[in-house]
Amino acid sequence: MNADIIKVGAIRRTGWIIVFSICALIACNRSIAEEAATVTVQPKKCAVLQKGKKCYKKIKISFKAPIKDDYCLRIDREKSPLKCWKTSTEGEVTYLFNDNSSVRIYLHQGDDVVIAESEFTIAWVYSKRRRSRNHWRLF
Repeated sequence: MNADIIKVGAIRRTGWIIVFSICALIACNRSIAEEAATVTVQPKKCAVLQKGKKCYKKIKISFKAPIKDDYCLRIDREKSPLKCWKTSTEGEVTYLFNDNSSVRIYLHQGDDVVIAESEFTIAWVYSKRRRSRNHWRLF
């Protein structure tokens, strides 16, 4: 009978150890997800009247990262980084946007490892210019 009680006690302890282990794993995954790096673009969109027209806008790009390291913000079409920070966890830069198509902004950590990204999009009010059927008039 004592052997049965010992077995039940061991099973209960093993069960509690498994429950606590699962709870610890869930808590670790939640804290890792909360600490992911982010890139924020303000504003996120630019509206232009016609498709193909350029958007001229001053945008604010910022980032936050969970650990201190070297970071660079880059725009997908440009070779050189927008700005870089040494041993930082956050940063902000103002960029004068002058283009007719949407761009992606990337946060690079250390040796060009992309850890976060965001997008600045362009929206058109009119998709294309409509021409009247009468191209000329006498009066």
